[in-house]
Amino acid sequence: MLQLPRGYQTFAGIEWTRSRTPSDAWRLGMLYGYTTLPTATGRLAWEVSARGGLLGAANETSSSPGGFGGARVAMLVNLGDTPEPWQADSPFVARYLIVVDAGVNGLARSGSPLEAEFSSRLLFRIHLSSALLP
Repeated sequence: MLQLPRGYQTFAGIEWTRSRTPSDAWRLGMLYGYTTLPTATGRLAWEVSARGGLLGAANETSSSPGGFGGARVAMLVNLGDTPEPWQADSPFVARYLIVVDAGVNGLARSGSPLEAEFSSRLLFRIHLSSALLP
């Protein structure tokens, strides 16, 4: 994901997933959303994003490739120290976050009815930032 400049609270990203599930074999998508990255005064933050893209057939003979679209909500927990508000920004900072998210997607394939999919994930994220960038 990319967020520039630091003052903005929106982000954009690309997702690539490869697994063998009953729904699909791979996914390639884009996402765009809003975040409240953890600040110097707190450990918690929230993200909301919309996503969409392509999905590969789970079984080449019985299902066809298609597309997906949906939304996700995430809670971010900052694991590191929180600097005091009066401390200057470091040239480079790495924040370690635990991300818990839940999402809902619609899966569409030719010749099949629209399927609903609910998902949840627990992730470890490293957020890199720099005071040298705008």
